[in-house]
Amino acid sequence: MICSGRNKIETPQQFHQARETAKMLDLDGIVVVGGDDLNTNACLLAENFRSVQLMAELNQIIAHDVIDQGGSWKKKLRSQSCELFEILPKAIREQLLLESDPHGNVLVQIDY
Repeated sequence: MICSGRNKIETPQQFHQARETAKMLDLDGIVVVGGDDLNTNACLLAENFRSVQLMAELNQIIAHDVIDQGGSWKKKLRSQSCELFEILPKAIREQLLLESDPHGNVLVQIDY
């Protein structure tokens, strides 16, 4: 596949389209050869693809398993997802582990 582009991938729709295209074509990887814009897009895609995978894995674990203090639930993450989770700031990690539904929506209870 040979393409050329002068635009950066920026919108959620563009990232979604890229993910869907990669899935549809059953791609194992993406090779980028080019200049600044292509390299920027490659970095943005890699970051986006990894974060989407991490969120999907976390949502699955939270919906079906117990998040224990010892962290044994992390063994269910792929190694790349676990590495990404570990480099996130502590506050973000804590927010990601809040009780949520299978779609990742955090459950909130307001007591009056």
